[in-house]
Amino acid sequence: MNILCFRIGGAAFCLSLVALACAQEDPSGNPADTEIWEPEPVVVTAGTGGAAPSDALVLFDGSDLGQWQHRDGSDVQWSLEDGVVTVVPGTGDIVTRDAFGDMQLHVEWRTPAVVEGEGQGRGNSGIMIQQRYEVQVLDSYENRTYSNGQAASIYKQHIPLVNASRPPGEWQSYDIFFTAPRFAADGSLTMPAYVTVVHNGLLVQNHVEIAGPVRFIGEPYYQPHALRQPLQLQDHRNPVSFRNIWIREMWPGPASPHIALSEAGGESDWQWLFDGSSLDKWREFNKHGPISPAWVVEAGVLAFRPERKTSPGPVGIIAKEQFADFELELEWKISPGGNSGIFFHVTEHEGLVRASRAGLEMQILDDGYNPDAADPDKTAGAAYDLYAPARAMTSPVGEWNLVRIVSIGGRAEYWLNGEKIVEFDRDSEDWRQRYAASKFLSPGFEHFGIARRGHIGLQDHDDVVFFRNIRIRRL
Repeated sequence: MNILCFRIGGAAFCLSLVALACAQEDPSGNPADTEIWEPEPVVVTAGTGGAAPSDALVLFDGSDLGQWQHRDGSDVQWSLEDGVVTVVPGTGDIVTRDAFGDMQLHVEWRTPAVVEGEGQGRGNSGIMIQQRYEVQVLDSYENRTYSNGQAASIYKQHIPLVNASRPPGEWQSYDIFFTAPRFAADGSLTMPAYVTVVHNGLLVQNHVEIAGPVRFIGEPYYQPHALRQPLQLQDHRNPVSFRNIWIREMWPGPASPHIALSEAGGESDWQWLFDGSSLDKWREFNKHGPISPAWVVEAGVLAFRPERKTSPGPVGIIAKEQFADFELELEWKISPGGNSGIFFHVTEHEGLVRASRAGLEMQILDDGYNPDAADPDKTAGAAYDLYAPARAMTSPVGEWNLVRIVSIGGRAEYWLNGEKIVEFDRDSEDWRQRYAASKFLSPGFEHFGIARRGHIGLQDHDDVVFFRNIRIRRL
């Protein structure tokens, strides 16, 4: 028998290691009871030397600045040379064209080799996550400033654990892990943002809570915003350089618990309805000829351009296949003041020219400038004219929004940018009351909301709208 003996103060103690092992493990148990096999993690090829992994979106690889623009939407005026982009002082901050929520972000940066200024005036820039939460970029090598304003600080909030700065003119790296804040329908904060920062391979911010957007003067406080927002690199009038910027957006996978209805099971394989290459899986609603030239594929994006219509009347499109229980995922962005929609369980009937007469709709809208937004149940993400979204989750106009729609039987959930905003049951008394008070009781809508199987549809509302990454799986 193995005996472990030790002394505490003047007393000696001995324990049997066999007894300890038996206390920790029940030999009658089945080890399979604690094995979890599903979901199986997807395979991702990691990069080496700071290179992007296989599932990352490369925001800057040294070749062009197509993923970026100035805050006013104009082309980037910073210097691009030898695979490096450098701030041209006075030209203004740059932002990504896409918006992001929870993320892993890699950025490499360099302060000028020729040292000028001191404190906050030396090699100053910033990485503004969601255009609000700043990870400070500064030449902090033998350059004293206030501690919550040096390199790798969460500016004016959190001091880095160590100063990992390299000398001026040398490349440095940040690996940032960010969890976006969440807000309730009334705008109140339900979860703050958190961030972890690794500076030149050293952990300097360990899952710290962010108190609100950056403020130069005064205490930070939260204001509600959409889950996904652009990244921003700061022009602080110092010629700071950047290279090798990539991001992995941490959307929960299809098997995640946040898609509650999809856990009911069914066929698990996704199929593409639009993968960026063609419209072969689509046709016009209630028509079987060529699709209107107003629908065009542009650099992997499906665009609707109403000025290209060759005949009057709506030219909305539907997927050729029909679906009963399903999970649908896609991204959309709308033009200023624009209106469109996503339909499901669309059925075709003689004389109908619009999918909205039969299928259920998730509204697409520029809530800021389209007058329809005056009615909550007509705002972006609403089950049109029936259920208003629980909270505003849209990205700024012109930026991408991620949609998931899950439908099983009469139940449906609408998700926008990672948050469930609408749910309903067509077999409920609540649905019947809302339906009776809606426009769908009017003549012409006799087929609305009845079918439990039908087509997926995209709306022609005579406004420019864009779609990408449209996929679906049967449940």
